[in-house]
Amino acid sequence: MRPQDHLESLAHQFPNAWSLVNKFRNINYFKKEWPSWCFLPLRAWQGIVAQEYKTSTLNLEQIRQVSHLAAIGTWRYTQGIYRFDTDLYKMLIQRSIIEKVDESKFYFLPEWAVYIETPALYWSNRLLLGFWFHLGWDYQKKYNELCFLLNSDKFVSISLPLNKWTTNELFQNVYPNLYQNNSNTNTLIVMTYLAYYICNSPIPISNDFGNKPSLPLRKIYKNKFRLFPPNTTNIWNVIRKST
Repeated sequence: MRPQDHLESLAHQFPNAWSLVNKFRNINYFKKEWPSWCFLPLRAWQGIVAQEYKTSTLNLEQIRQVSHLAAIGTWRYTQGIYRFDTDLYKMLIQRSIIEKVDESKFYFLPEWAVYIETPALYWSNRLLLGFWFHLGWDYQKKYNELCFLLNSDKFVSISLPLNKWTTNELFQNVYPNLYQNNSNTNTLIVMTYLAYYICNSPIPISNDFGNKPSLPLRKIYKNKFRLFPPNTTNIWNVIRKST
């Protein structure tokens, strides 16, 4: 399914989610309980799902849905689809190991959440159409997270600690079971590098009209501040530096 189709499906599944999003963000506007690079913390998304199900305790399936809603719900307010130049993409997916990264660059993600297209990439031998990527923050955790939601034949949610690491060391320590499928390991490394490149692109990312990704501004509607999504998705071109 296209990312916008998944968004529409979640909107039907959680019809009150967007009004609750505005409620939580309006509260944070005055209290400043979480950093500006975080759209909503995990605890808030858990609260939204709990209210939609009218429960105080989430079961395993509902917990999985929290990660789905967090990624796609965050993406709703920008709906950026990042499309790599073919030659650049081929070069990037051949980088099987990222030896070292500057973790602070991830905070330069141009939007709260992005969707990255992944031609010819596979997860568990199934075609990976793309993935949502955003940064996670939670009250109870002492570290921030890189959050991935994979768009394949089914959703796969992955969260990795955001700190100083080499990907090889991180994956061995946090996700040793991924080595049961070396293809998945390589795919996760590639996804991390694609996201990192967007955060650290040497060429400004823009659409066909020269516009650049940006965060939406709150608007007053019925005497309350609200965020509104764009009318359609935005295609952002990630190109390589000309030589």
